[in-house]
Amino acid sequence: MTKKEANRLILKIRDEMYEEIAWYIWNHCHDEEMAKDILQEIFLEVCRNVEKLAVHECYRGWVYKTAKYKLMKMKALDSEQKKRQMSLEDIENMEFSSEDEHDFLVFNEYSHILSSEKIELLKDYYYTGKTIEDIAEEKGKTTGAVKMQLKRIREKIKNFLKETDNEKESGFN
Repeated sequence: MTKKEANRLILKIRDEMYEEIAWYIWNHCHDEEMAKDILQEIFLEVCRNVEKLAVHECYRGWVYKTAKYKLMKMKALDSEQKKRQMSLEDIENMEFSSEDEHDFLVFNEYSHILSSEKIELLKDYYYTGKTIEDIAEEKGKTTGAVKMQLKRIREKIKNFLKETDNEKESGFN
């Protein structure tokens, strides 16, 4: 298949199916941003698989099946991110003592040991629920670099907390 033929097929599929696929997705997610993301993913898949679609017996079915899969995947990711999130207002209104166990960070408590860039990285990952891949892409870094940076930040906080506990135990504070 030549590049020109591939482009023609991609445009044909887009022209024939864009509106109905957009409607299908919207009816299943009712979220404009999610629908746009899913549509983009679907048509990227069309571009990646144009050779297969050229000989596929029913490319329309393939596109719908891809839409269904992408929709399920995005809903699962969205649900997972919502589980991990807690409103900043809820956190600020809660009262904690040092003996309380909680599995989230109150970012302002660490502003004296972390740069604003590192605090933003923590917020992106833990509060907004962005993936390491998303953060890496936004910051122009590799995923490995972001993972390492998060690990170092966690270590720094962990060491700070250990020092604080040691000071409390020894009577300094």
